Amino acid sequence: MQTTKLISSISYNTPAFLRGKLYDLVRQGIIEYAHWIWHNPEEDEKKEHAHLVLKPNRRLDTSKLRNEFVEPVTGEEKPRGVLPFTPSKMNDWILYGVHDRVYLLRKCQNRKHHYEQKDIETTEPDLLNEHWRECHEGEDSRLTQVIELAGQGMTWPELLKTGLIPVNQLFQYREVFMTFVSPVTERADRKGHEDETAEN
Repeated sequence: MQTTKLISSISYNTPAFLRGKLYDLVRQGIIEYAHWIWHNPEEDEKKEHAHLVLKPNRRLDTSKLRNEFVEPVTGEEKPRGVLPFTPSKMNDWILYGVHDRVYLLRKCQNRKHHYEQKDIETTEPDLLNEHWRECHEGEDSRLTQVIELAGQGMTWPELLKTGLIPVNQLFQYREVFMTFVSPVTERADRKGHEDETAEN
């Protein structure tokens, strides 16, 4: 694919290699910036991996760019690398990257592991702050609070006593609350990353 647009991928590289490679691509003027975040494996995955997003500085052939991430590792039969690059949207990348509970809920998904802004690495910290702010404007704060309180161990009766739940939406909020009391990975019938075709 030839593109100048925002693209993303999943990396199985070592952390030091990935960080060095992304900074090197910025120094060479091949990309403008990159953000990436390391994910622990979910229950249906085996390997730690990083989600990365980057903005080309010029028209790129993503197949050639993918070759930049081939990393031979001593003691491993196959070199590590990244999955094929795909077009991306920054808001979706950030919200999925941190496994934002409300975002995943809207996609009928859930994850065991969740992350914060501080877990995202970047070549442009000020730009990441701006992207973070933009993707959180106008979010549903009541729903976010309910999900956070469920994750913190609050019981349903305790939550009702807070007055946070609108009476006319009691059953909808209870369904959401119960989903997050003891979360498990739910991908809405999608496969985990390790089931995708990749050289890693």
